[in-house]
Amino acid sequence: MKKPRSIPIICWTNIIINYLIVLGLTLIVLALGDSFIQSSALLFMPYLNFVVIFFLNKNILHGRHWARDIFIAWLLAVDVLVYVLFENIPITMGHVLLLIVNLICLFHPSANVFFHSKNTE
Repeated sequence: MKKPRSIPIICWTNIIINYLIVLGLTLIVLALGDSFIQSSALLFMPYLNFVVIFFLNKNILHGRHWARDIFIAWLLAVDVLVYVLFENIPITMGHVLLLIVNLICLFHPSANVFFHSKNTE
């Protein structure tokens, strides 16, 4: 089965968005000149998020069903964490909107067929 067009688009979009977040936060921390301990604490979660999303999206591109499920669970956990840390409704709603877009792209009928056919090979 040919890979649906939405799978690579959403995977690469997730990777690029998270890369830009990590890059932006790194540049902000470097510009502000905070102490190393405060900077590393501030950057730990975005870097961890980038590594996890890169790994999972790489496996999603190869049609691995388990990566799709873990990716959605990871996004839900990050949404909850963002809400708890920032208590900012617009930021949280932005994350929820991205989660909904990911759900639509990764679970539409042709994507389900793609993941099912990859798991039976």
